[in-house]
Amino acid sequence: MAKRMFMAIDPPARITAALAQHDPQMPGLRWLSACKMHLTLCFLAAVPEDIEEPLIDALAEIREPPFKLALKSLGRFARAGYPAVVWAGVECASPLLWRLQRQVCDAARAVGIDPGGERFHPHLTVGRCKGLYHRSLKPLLEMHARSDFGSFEVDGFTLYSSVLRPGGAEYHVVFRQRLGDGCLAGQTSKQ
Repeated sequence: MAKRMFMAIDPPARITAALAQHDPQMPGLRWLSACKMHLTLCFLAAVPEDIEEPLIDALAEIREPPFKLALKSLGRFARAGYPAVVWAGVECASPLLWRLQRQVCDAARAVGIDPGGERFHPHLTVGRCKGLYHRSLKPLLEMHARSDFGSFEVDGFTLYSSVLRPGGAEYHVVFRQRLGDGCLAGQTSKQ
């Protein structure tokens, strides 16, 4: 059976907790809990069970140095002309972020999984919209157009499996990879 999986950067709890506090309690906008906020590097719609271990092995080969990211402002993505997602943006993303994103996608391709061709737009999803109009979100986005949500050092990434439930997606950690020169087998974790 194939699993929905994704590779993501997990910001520290201080960042996601602060973002969770900005919930505007707006009808039609489901603000995510801090534990569901992450920066998706690559989404994989269907990973066959027999490919999971080779994927983990390919991801464990990634060796990149840690780097800093800063989160600023809120924005939105639309689908079919309506807001679909509210996000916190990554300011002046490090070239290392782009390189890491390319490497996790290449790892998927190396084991025969197509990560899709969507253009990478680094962001943290903070809310999901249903039945909202753009004008409804405008005050929230304007209020946070210059908000600084903090910066942090990216010292690793996580492979998650995702199960869709009526109340939203449920995420399970499959594997974590640390970044840095000292990446050894003991610094990765399969869970």
